[in-house]
Amino acid sequence: MIQIPPDIHSAYTSFIEQRGVKAGQHRYYVKWLRYYLDFCHKYNFKQTAQVSLAAFTEKLKEKKQAENLRKQAHHAISLFHEMKHCSGRKIQNDTFSGNVAAVGRTSFETSSSHTKINLINQVVCSDSKKSFHTRITLSLTIVGPSKAVLTGLRSSMN
Repeated sequence: MIQIPPDIHSAYTSFIEQRGVKAGQHRYYVKWLRYYLDFCHKYNFKQTAQVSLAAFTEKLKEKKQAENLRKQAHHAISLFHEMKHCSGRKIQNDTFSGNVAAVGRTSFETSSSHTKINLINQVVCSDSKKSFHTRITLSLTIVGPSKAVLTGLRSSMN
């Protein structure tokens, strides 16, 4: 069975967490990713091709996997494809040279008097020596037709 390289494992776990996959489900998503990578290797499919995902889910059906597990597997691999699509960018400077995946999410909270917008961006950087991610949360509250107030700004780095 193919082992997921540590930097990809870390980036994938951060990515699926950011996408709302509950921590208790991470190990299952990683398991499906390992099975998928093994499938692609065994049957000579390109890992990032959508046709490989269709063939993988068909193989799971042939092996009599339950529908809910096939859906979970499909979601896990779809997130992997999304992550790979985001992480195609390379950066290079004095302190870091490696891959960067940037993902964002927006949420809205409304009440009778205002609308609060949370913009959450997460950047995952990795190379062969290190991996880290930065999360930035910006909160704006819209209090009128032409007035927005910055109500929160947080950042963290691991």
